[in-house]
Amino acid sequence: MSKIGLTGVIGSGKTTVSRLFAKLGAKTFNCDQKIHQFYQNPNHPVYKKVVEAFPDVQLEGYISRDKLAQVVFNDSEKLEKLEQIVHPEIIRLLNKWFESKEKQEAYLAEVPLLFEKNLEGLFDKTILMEVKKDILVERLKKNYKFSDKEIAKRLSLYLSKEKKLEKADFILENNLGLENLEKEVSLLWQKIDKT
Repeated sequence: MSKIGLTGVIGSGKTTVSRLFAKLGAKTFNCDQKIHQFYQNPNHPVYKKVVEAFPDVQLEGYISRDKLAQVVFNDSEKLEKLEQIVHPEIIRLLNKWFESKEKQEAYLAEVPLLFEKNLEGLFDKTILMEVKKDILVERLKKNYKFSDKEIAKRLSLYLSKEKKLEKADFILENNLGLENLEKEVSLLWQKIDKT
């Protein structure tokens, strides 16, 4: 079994790449998706803890991610508090997911803050999504409707590009569109030892 961690900043194309790997045969796990599921389930322990810590983010039967983002991305202490609630549960689920797998296949987890939270030890190999700054900013404005200030705030949460490049086993550049990205993913898939 090959355990692969896929990471990169918001807007770098992680989810697209994860889908491309799945088409090639990788089993995939999306950390953000799991967190969104927590926020939709009032019976989940994470939901209850988040609402207890941040009562104003709850709407009718779910946690508003927009409201939560407004709260935590403007206050580093609150962001840390949220991470202390969410991250242990995500890591527990990820480990459980790995433990349930036995076949000689590739298992790829999409983990936005993989290097920032020092989680590389969970994986055999890591892939870093890399995008030129101007292209990334354009995507974040178009797809997320972020202002320049919001973009700067979000990107400040990540390690520097240089540090991540040092840590990553593979780099996937996502500057030239989907067709090129598909080729890059296919080439990388051939390099990955799946046993």
